[in-house]
Amino acid sequence: MKIMHLAGGGDIGGAKTHIISLAKELSRTNTLKLVSFRYGDFAESAKAEGIDVTEIKSAFLLKDIHALFVEYDKFKPDIVHCHGAKANMMGLFLKRHRNACVTTTIHSDYRKDYMHNLFKQATIGLFNTLALRIIKFHIAVTEQFARTLISRGFEAYNMFSIYNGIDFEKEMPKISRKEYFEQYGIPYNPDELIIGIAARLTKVKDIPTLIKGFAKAHADNSDMRLLIGGDGEEKQKLTDLANQLGVSEKVHFLGWIDDVDSFFSVIDIDVISSLSETFPYSLTEGIRAGAIPVSSNVGGASSLIDQKVTGYIFEPKDYETLGNYLYQLSKDKNKRITMQKASYEHTKANFSLKAMKNKQEDIYSLILKHFNEKERNKVVICGAYGRGNAGDEAIKYTTLSSMRNIDPDMDICVMTLRPKKERAIDRVQTIYTFNVIKLFFLLRKSKIFVSGGGSLIQDVTSSRSLFFYTFTLYLAKKLGCKVIMFGCGIGPVSRPFNRKLSGKIIDNYVDVITVRDHMSEKELQSLGVTKPQITVSADPAINLTADKSNTHKIFISEDIPADGKYICLALRSWKNFNRNEAVAKACEHMYNKYGFTTIFFPMEYPKDLSVSEKTAELLDTPYYLIRNKYPTEQVVAFMSKMEQVVAMRLHALIFAAANYVPVVGISYDVKVSGFMNYIESSACLELSDVTEQSVINAMEESFKHRERVIKATNTLKEKEAVNKQQFIKLLEN
Repeated sequence: MKIMHLAGGGDIGGAKTHIISLAKELSRTNTLKLVSFRYGDFAESAKAEGIDVTEIKSAFLLKDIHALFVEYDKFKPDIVHCHGAKANMMGLFLKRHRNACVTTTIHSDYRKDYMHNLFKQATIGLFNTLALRIIKFHIAVTEQFARTLISRGFEAYNMFSIYNGIDFEKEMPKISRKEYFEQYGIPYNPDELIIGIAARLTKVKDIPTLIKGFAKAHADNSDMRLLIGGDGEEKQKLTDLANQLGVSEKVHFLGWIDDVDSFFSVIDIDVISSLSETFPYSLTEGIRAGAIPVSSNVGGASSLIDQKVTGYIFEPKDYETLGNYLYQLSKDKNKRITMQKASYEHTKANFSLKAMKNKQEDIYSLILKHFNEKERNKVVICGAYGRGNAGDEAIKYTTLSSMRNIDPDMDICVMTLRPKKERAIDRVQTIYTFNVIKLFFLLRKSKIFVSGGGSLIQDVTSSRSLFFYTFTLYLAKKLGCKVIMFGCGIGPVSRPFNRKLSGKIIDNYVDVITVRDHMSEKELQSLGVTKPQITVSADPAINLTADKSNTHKIFISEDIPADGKYICLALRSWKNFNRNEAVAKACEHMYNKYGFTTIFFPMEYPKDLSVSEKTAELLDTPYYLIRNKYPTEQVVAFMSKMEQVVAMRLHALIFAAANYVPVVGISYDVKVSGFMNYIESSACLELSDVTEQSVINAMEESFKHRERVIKATNTLKEKEAVNKQQFIKLLEN
């Protein structure tokens, strides 16, 4: 591949390191040219690494543009890769006048660049913002930053992410802490914990939070010292702050550091306190040298740090939490040793130069594929998404997973009530569910329309929703899409007009249907649906198995001991449901007999919170109440740790059964009793049959036929594959 990189040439810090190390690695297996729009240290450093560098810099912009055209025409690259504001603007000329395939790496948050200079913010910053919107393909230096950009309206399909790689084979300087301290005149005490930061002393780096956090920790343990490596306009303010807090003798400003490896090799804890970052490269440098990372929750910090395992993360400006973390580390040497080893091994495995280079080549291949695409290929997914219901979100999650297993590069758009938030969470294009005008134009350039998300075809809740979802089937087919109803629950449809309308539209405007149970198949037959192929599969969520890396997260967030024995209760408000006391007494019985503590989990948050609170208040035994909303994968992992799940909510039962946890169903709808029959479980009660004793009996019963339920669940897991198989057939035809 022939690759042309464009850089402003004034790049410093992490951006400079990333560009040069990436260009050097890519040059090993590709033909690469780096164009620098400035003479100086950046260009010379790149040349020293053996990179083919061309420098373009004159007093006239038009002359520079012409020189760039000459280089482009001579080199004839497959792709042009820009870095920074000036490079982005120059890349636009190649896009416009040479029809070049242009991409850009966004190294920092363009909204916060030039915070210290209003003139530059209003000129260079504004031009760069416009350029980023015109350039089609974007690369963010962390996945978290990529999602932030997607939330701002950048196209998910053409947004990629890459992490800065670091050379773990590089030999670290052999300098002792005592020798290093002598160079700067710092008092040496072998018993002190050394905390450090290497950063520009600017507002965005928020060094005051670090100094305040250090002062808080120092008040409880004076055996620590803070080294600040860097320079900038905030230095005097920071010096004054250290004096005010009474820690000036323990805070040392080292100025700009050329030898960062030596700096990191003499500190114990590497801190980032920034208000904004993309990927904090200095964290990987610190980890490589043996420092423990502690960072504000910005950029890609969470990709490096598994909270309380490989380091600590605190919210920006929260100096009190930072101070607590520094104090904890200062008092626990064993924790420091364990955490340092874990962070080093994790970073070495996932953030090497080779991994970065391979990832970048994969991104180039995808960009070139997208650049040359001509035919309609988008997949639109419609469901009851964005209401906060964990079940519907699980269906969306598994549907997206199925699509991406078929083609990781599939161009997907999801219809949801929360388009801005969910396009970042799910990394897809989104539109507001009821924006029919936008949907019309979207379907005209789409290939497949997927109707999924539980029981859309029913009129129990209302006829309006039925009319809308059947209308989307009609519209999609009329505008040239192939239409599949994916893992759906059908019915009940009660009103005569609704039955006639829905049956006619499904029969004439749907190509393929997969349903999650036999009751749905029978309902379709009773509606007169005969033309589409109907296959019984299973709910897509039945194959959601717990990821071990997520099992502890809700426990930590809710401050629940992870080693306890728990029953999870997932209730919902429903018409005349008033059996709270009976359910509470049954939970007390399980605590007294087995030691199972009850955890109330509102599956549709906050809608289910009130019924959970009302029932919890009736308990005389310990309990926990989940008060926050969590991602699907964390909910599934949490459910997998339960001894039993008792639920009115269908997907609480599915999450548990999928992970072989005993379940008890309280059925307010045929879909609940239908699922319990599907997994051959007799531990299911109709709402009208709920009493203290009947719930206790069902709880005991669920343990007795566990093996039978597991066998039936495994059969369901195999059936669920039909959903994907039918989609593939539709895609290929």
